[in-house]
Amino acid sequence: MRAFSVLQSTLTCRFAFPDILPALPAPGTPSFVQLCRGLKKFGLTADKVSIETPTTKLSDVRATFSLLNDAVVLRVQYGWFELFVPRVIKGQEDSLVEIAAATLSTIAALDEHAVEGQLVVHSLAHLALESRDPDSYIAEHFASAKGIYEPDAFAFNVTRQPGEMRLSGRIVVARSVIEGAVFVDYTAEYQQPRFTSELVQQLRGDYNDSLLQLGLSESEPGGGGNG
Repeated sequence: MRAFSVLQSTLTCRFAFPDILPALPAPGTPSFVQLCRGLKKFGLTADKVSIETPTTKLSDVRATFSLLNDAVVLRVQYGWFELFVPRVIKGQEDSLVEIAAATLSTIAALDEHAVEGQLVVHSLAHLALESRDPDSYIAEHFASAKGIYEPDAFAFNVTRQPGEMRLSGRIVVARSVIEGAVFVDYTAEYQQPRFTSELVQQLRGDYNDSLLQLGLSESEPGGGGNG
């Protein structure tokens, strides 16, 4: 087992709706008023809101809200909404859950079936190994790594276990550009999640379990990196 500490990490949580929304919470609509009120406590102001229509495709139209001093970006589109966290910070989880819950509540007023969607969690992280030996760690996962071949990365699909909320997942581990570290690309899917503190614990537990299965254990659990 190799201990690690988180150097940098980003997070994207996308909730895809089962159907195309009939409308977006755009300025001048009751849903926009509801959403802005729900997001006000997270520092939402008029200069932090933009409506983008870069092309004529419905999938490209989006309302973007920058929150918590630009620490979180909320994008609402006709097919999904997503939270993007460019630098994960410890203790941020409760705010993310509240933002997601407020957003889905607003959208449910437009389409009651929207809550039946699917959540995809995508994490990118640079993990510093205490052993400072990413090359030998990666090589351990290749039985035929010898001769002219030098392993650079490995990947596994995560299969669903009995009673597990996670539908599926994938994890890729590669040599990081940061010396003594590995780069981890992790994706997991969940069906019809409820945005509560329990969900946060579930997501974190699934992520940590996936790393443990690959021989990685965080030296200070709960750390999000200081990017």
